[in-house]
Amino acid sequence: MSRILKTCHLIGLTLFLGSILGHIVAGVAGGAPGTPSFLYAREHIALATQFLTLPGLALSVVSGIALAVVSRASPLRHPWLAAKIVLTLVILANSALFLAPAPWPARSPCQKRT
Repeated sequence: MSRILKTCHLIGLTLFLGSILGHIVAGVAGGAPGTPSFLYAREHIALATQFLTLPGLALSVVSGIALAVVSRASPLRHPWLAAKIVLTLVILANSALFLAPAPWPARSPCQKRT
């Protein structure tokens, strides 16, 4: 069970962190705002956020909680676990407040407004 959870945790972290690297590359390669390549890059970033970043974050949080429960690890005995929990909560708050609720046109200027 622990091995499956570790694999899920690693996949979640890879999706989450890897997609952020992809956002950076797409943003740099996109060129100047208003150009077709910029709009294509914004579309790529919006789709990657929706289908990679947020699900990866969710998978990493759920599998991390399950790993802590299965291994009976306590944040009181392991300071690194307490730091990871705090940082994860900060990332979750950032995602919930700024990333997920952004309206579609704000995340993707290519999308037509209705």
